[in-house]
Amino acid sequence: MSFNHTVRVYWEDTDAGGIVFYANYLKYFERARTEWLRSLGIGQHKLKEDLGAMFVVSETHVKYLMPAVLDDVLEIETVITHRGKSSLSLDQKAYRKQTTKADHLGRLDNYNSERSEIGVAKQDQPASQLLCSATIRIGWINVQTGRPARIPSFIQEIL
Repeated sequence: MSFNHTVRVYWEDTDAGGIVFYANYLKYFERARTEWLRSLGIGQHKLKEDLGAMFVVSETHVKYLMPAVLDDVLEIETVITHRGKSSLSLDQKAYRKQTTKADHLGRLDNYNSERSEIGVAKQDQPASQLLCSATIRIGWINVQTGRPARIPSFIQEIL
């Protein structure tokens, strides 16, 4: 089962080179995980308040393949790859979605140093391009002690 979440690249997401700052992919992945849990009826704040426990990131491995730039529309895919008693491993991928003129009003697209129509993706571009992939491990911890704990069975069932 996979979950997809869409984000747009804003000016504040880019660095001096005009591309998405590498650490912002971790923010996109975090947002996608939060929305994934929310779509399953699992509110992280409520878990913390009601159960005194929460998910935290314990490990990341990220591979950057291609840059995202201002106004790109990204689709973040999240898939569980391993379920443990107190942790989950997830694969998360950021894809650039193929866009239309309406998506990039006023943007000059210069793929391969060729001028194309304003804001229109080149026809030979794939429907989506993999930009970044990550393996993220999240652990379930007791908030008071900061120590790992078993993920409650009702959450395991939902996942």
